[in-house]
Amino acid sequence: MKSRLSEYPRLLRLDLRRHNAAFLWGPRKVGKTAYWRTSTGLEVDLVVGDLDLAIEFKASRQADGRDVKSLRALMDDQKVRESVLVSQDTVVRKLSGDITVYPWQRFCEKLWAGGFRGLE
Repeated sequence: MKSRLSEYPRLLRLDLRRHNAAFLWGPRKVGKTAYWRTSTGLEVDLVVGDLDLAIEFKASRQADGRDVKSLRALMDDQKVRESVLVSQDTVVRKLSGDITVYPWQRFCEKLWAGGFRGLE
């Protein structure tokens, strides 16, 4: 039987996706949403509007360059206005210059306050 602790990263990502879905399909009207995937399997969890916002959810305790490979591939392929990585980090910070890392709690606060482009 698997340890519950080993399930934590998957459950955190699932919970964040549910939280995001509750926002997106709740009373607010949000434009189109999609996910992005390459033929090699790189995938960005959520793309809002016409590339207004790209969001990747990771269960990492401290995000690093490996966690942004998918976002970086999308940004190399398309002009993305804002790219966000949501993780278990403890502070908001920039990673690779143009990708903002948000602790999941701060991301949820900003999401519900209408602080992300395309999700006002």
